[in-house]
Amino acid sequence: MGWCKVYGYYKRKISRLINNEEITVVVTVEALFDRLVPKNIFEDFVFDIKVGDTYDIDELCKKLVFMGYEHSDVVEGQGQFARRGGIVDIYSAVNENPIRLDFFDEDVDAIKTLDAKTQRSLGNISEAKIYPMRELVYNEEQVEIAIKNIEKDLNSFKNKTDKIKMLTDEVIEKLREQKSFSGVDRYIQYFYDKTASLIDYFPKDSCFYIDEPNRVRFYNKRVYQFYWK
Repeated sequence: MGWCKVYGYYKRKISRLINNEEITVVVTVEALFDRLVPKNIFEDFVFDIKVGDTYDIDELCKKLVFMGYEHSDVVEGQGQFARRGGIVDIYSAVNENPIRLDFFDEDVDAIKTLDAKTQRSLGNISEAKIYPMRELVYNEEQVEIAIKNIEKDLNSFKNKTDKIKMLTDEVIEKLREQKSFSGVDRYIQYFYDKTASLIDYFPKDSCFYIDEPNRVRFYNKRVYQFYWK
């Protein structure tokens, strides 16, 4: 199974948890305790687009970048979006096909599903739900918070090397330029004081079945000591 299919599967599970669907999820202990943004914040970045809705196209594209989408000339793979004038194409990992938003000024005039290979319309739909492409989502205010925290952390190192300084400067530059880049999830602690795990996305009355409990207990202890304490 390719990376996109695995990633899409994971994203569909999270989307179904957000929608409070009754599902069974099988994950590794590492994935279970990965740092995520709090569920309520993640939910703020899941939104519906309907025919007749009004959007500032520039702000919509900026939000897509903050949600982990990569700007491209043509949407050929999941996680990409493209803009040409009043047309915005979005290819989510949750959906089988990309969608095309056709704007008249700032009004959504039509929504279509597309064939990613031919870029031809597969038909009109009345609405679409857009999900983030990664676990770490943020806005402009949180970007500034993250940059300040990263710079503060860097300045606290007494023996920082030129390579560390260069890599950190590259991250800060990409954040300032509002670019989506691989690995940004590793910096989640700089964006949010409090983070969550996948467990927090489950309903309170969920049942958990643990295989190899000793291994899970050991990993949980290590995670708590190094990341959560």
